[in-house]
Amino acid sequence: MIFRSSSLALAGLLTLPATAGGFLLKEQSPRAQGLSYAGVSAARGTGAMYFNPAALAGIQGREATLGFSFVAPGSEFFDGSANRTSLVPAPLRPVSGPAEHGNAAKSALLPALGAGWEVTPDVVLGISLNVPFGMVTEYDPAWVGRYHALRSSLKTMDIAPTVAWRINSQWSVGAAFVARKAEAELTSAADFGTIGALKGVPGLLPGKADGEGRLKGDTWCYGSRLGLTWEPTSTLRLGLGYQSGTKGTLQGQATYLNVPTALAPVFAPTDIKADMNLPSSLSLGVEWAATSSLSLHGEVARTGWNTFKELRVRFANGLADNVTEEHWHDTLFAALGATWKVNGTWSLRTGVAYDEGAAPDDHRTPRIPDGNRVWASVGAGCQLTPNLSMDVAYSHLFVKNGPISLNPTGPTHPDFLRGSLQGETRNKIDILAVQAAWRF
Repeated sequence: MIFRSSSLALAGLLTLPATAGGFLLKEQSPRAQGLSYAGVSAARGTGAMYFNPAALAGIQGREATLGFSFVAPGSEFFDGSANRTSLVPAPLRPVSGPAEHGNAAKSALLPALGAGWEVTPDVVLGISLNVPFGMVTEYDPAWVGRYHALRSSLKTMDIAPTVAWRINSQWSVGAAFVARKAEAELTSAADFGTIGALKGVPGLLPGKADGEGRLKGDTWCYGSRLGLTWEPTSTLRLGLGYQSGTKGTLQGQATYLNVPTALAPVFAPTDIKADMNLPSSLSLGVEWAATSSLSLHGEVARTGWNTFKELRVRFANGLADNVTEEHWHDTLFAALGATWKVNGTWSLRTGVAYDEGAAPDDHRTPRIPDGNRVWASVGAGCQLTPNLSMDVAYSHLFVKNGPISLNPTGPTHPDFLRGSLQGETRNKIDILAVQAAWRF
């Protein structure tokens, strides 16, 4: 039982794959970011087609959009404590290491590319490239929560050919096929001392023989996007966007470092598989030209994270499946924004948003320092020439502190040999984005 439980505990390295909340990346349109993404589902052009493929019907001729968002997250851990399983003698249960940790989140540069071509006055073809999910966190090897997380890296990329049709002057529809690539690398420390001591291996004591477990895996999965826009008047535009969920199977290998000789047969490299289910989302946007120089924007969106009830890992070497309960919940996003057209060249934007986290307090882990967020954004647009425009935006996200309370109970619990971890995360995010759009 001890060897079986220890192997399953290390398989818990897969607690980050893209089936968790908190790293759905909204940063797909620098122009809309200046509005905190208010009204993006009702926007026009290739820069908004990720959110609503019917936005592609808003272009004339040909258009290409290239944007980059520099995302600088911050996640600090404090008031930490950790203990080994109750099967370990009481004096050896406390886990050593710093109870506080500086920023464990890593910055990233996210691209967003869109292109469209008006084939006929009513039909527009396009293609987009986006990075919809991802994050990187990395903790020091000796920190108090090392058995729960060291490095966590998730990268995704979407390629989506799109078609849009102008039904008439008021209605447009759009659809896209999505091919998504996902890659993950996850590591944590392994308490081989405790594993060996509980098995009765001479010379192994809790905390005296730490090693490391590592997972790498990747997969392709496929989905779709659908969209609808309605312009009942010349000053009012509404848009509805839907993104399907995607399902795939991460395939890779688990490897272990610094394994004591007596445990080497159990912790040999092995192939693994884990189902990866990314959520669907539904969004509704509105844009109203209140005056010739002032437009107001609104957006609501719901993401279906409630499908992530558990994470199941399967082993090629015959070990029983590892099942980790997650119990994420659906999330709500709501935003309001305004655009002021200063003159024929310059536009200024601002917006605020509420962005709900998906992780419940009793299932939050240091790999996923998620929490409810409030967006505050400003942006500016410049029409450099009749065919070339530039947009810049800055956002600061105020993220609610997230308690971590992991208390595995009993030898059958997947995290039994990781022990407990208590503490709190302090989070924030800054985003700087730039976009260029060409019409030709």
